[in-house]
Amino acid sequence: MIQEELGYNINHYLCTYPAVAVVKGAAIFGLNPYMIKTRISKYTIGIGCNEIWDVFKHGLHSEKKYFDSEDNCFRCGDVFSPIIEKDQKIPVDKINSRNYKIKGSKSTISFYKTTFYNITFVDEKYNLLKYKCQKFGELTLDVGKKFDKNNRDLIIQLKLGGTFISVDIIYKNEIVKANFDFTKEN
Repeated sequence: MIQEELGYNINHYLCTYPAVAVVKGAAIFGLNPYMIKTRISKYTIGIGCNEIWDVFKHGLHSEKKYFDSEDNCFRCGDVFSPIIEKDQKIPVDKINSRNYKIKGSKSTISFYKTTFYNITFVDEKYNLLKYKCQKFGELTLDVGKKFDKNNRDLIIQLKLGGTFISVDIIYKNEIVKANFDFTKEN
């Protein structure tokens, strides 16, 4: 069936032991990681953030609505802001980035993953006990005296590697780096 579908001039292997196929694929990838050009994301990956209140987007979740006196507007808390979408084709070396604004000199950035589509909040449930999003990492960014109320722009860059995600958080040309390893998942 594979030859009929893809043609007869391709190399294919028939493996009677699937575990051997996985190990062989990992070994081939380890020897030449650039053999794989594109990955398909297993998860939607994003951060939890606060956005300006929008009744059409945030619905009737008044428990998440609060007044931000610094910006003089209403905001919505616990919003899921995706950076990479589930099933998105991502070149291995592509940097996926989003711009955000920080509130103060010290900010905690929580990273979430989900297999669900169209998530609005990080604490949405799909039944009484289970959440749709799972927190997989958290970074604390302390910019100290470099914090500027007039320049609060922050860039979060995600890069998919082999079995991990590399994260760069950039504020005023300074970079904080981290890696999230998905090989130790439950």
